[in-house]
Amino acid sequence: MSQPHILFIDDTPSNLHIAEAYLEETQCVVDFADDGNAGIAIAKKRQLDVIFLDLEMPEPDGFATARAIRAFSSTPIIAMTGHNEIDIKSKLSQSAFNGYMGKPFSYETLIEQIEKFTGVKIATPVNQDAAKHSSVEPSQDTDRTQILDLQAVNARLKNNTSLINKILQSFAKNNTHTYKAFCEALDQKDWVVAKRICHTLKGGGANIGATKLSNLGATLEKQCGQKEQPSIAQMNNLKKHISLTIAACNQQLATGAPQATAAPAATINKEQIKQKLTCVLNNLETDVGLAQDELDELDAKIENNDDIQNMVSLFNQFELTKLANCIENYLHSHP
Repeated sequence: MSQPHILFIDDTPSNLHIAEAYLEETQCVVDFADDGNAGIAIAKKRQLDVIFLDLEMPEPDGFATARAIRAFSSTPIIAMTGHNEIDIKSKLSQSAFNGYMGKPFSYETLIEQIEKFTGVKIATPVNQDAAKHSSVEPSQDTDRTQILDLQAVNARLKNNTSLINKILQSFAKNNTHTYKAFCEALDQKDWVVAKRICHTLKGGGANIGATKLSNLGATLEKQCGQKEQPSIAQMNNLKKHISLTIAACNQQLATGAPQATAAPAATINKEQIKQKLTCVLNNLETDVGLAQDELDELDAKIENNDDIQNMVSLFNQFELTKLANCIENYLHSHP
């Protein structure tokens, strides 16, 4: 086996960005899926050697996804989670998983797991050498450095400037409406969605060194799992830390390593917007991945549009029913 074929299934974009960067110059062939159903579909089509599977995802979650894959495949499945290893191993022992990898994960840990289950020695590519990357320098702004521990992120991600900038950009973009979505989930007593939002904040915060936000997400995730309403102080703290973390990401991107200048947004008229949204709506039922691509393309072409950004936020929270309703309302109100 000269080219191990790997599948990553995780609904947190930064985790997929990190895995892609770690493996892009190895001999591994890698597929990515951002939900369980997409992962199952890939597993049916591909001859895979190892599957890395996040446990905490919208339905189907990692356990259900693993059971579905195990029904037709004996490929080793490695559970990925930010939960305490002792707590989770008791559940994994009776499931379809073959191993465990904590999050956030390092390059060394990922390679160790692949080598263990494939028997293939993975050569370290040149760009994993820290000397080949200029590190992202933490700002001298004391407040900002208390929010983002970029020294730890640099160490874990091998000073890979482009990767670090990518996950900072991803966090800032994907969490603009997270606090509002969390409040709505609590108002509706939708503890599943509320818990998932907190889990995403915990993992996404850890990936960018936002320790305070990550810890708060972990605490709230546990409370939501027990259907325990957060206190007013916790809600205020969450709102503050999401806002501060997004601001710190944007400030770091502005003052850190030089960023590529974005190409001017392509012009798009109202009729084209409606056509694109109609395609997104139709594909939500048949091809979620294509729907995401179309929505991202639309978001890239239209700057500072609250309606489109709200739709992107709903998709990122995997609120597909709410997203469909939002698109339908938009189409009806823009004849």
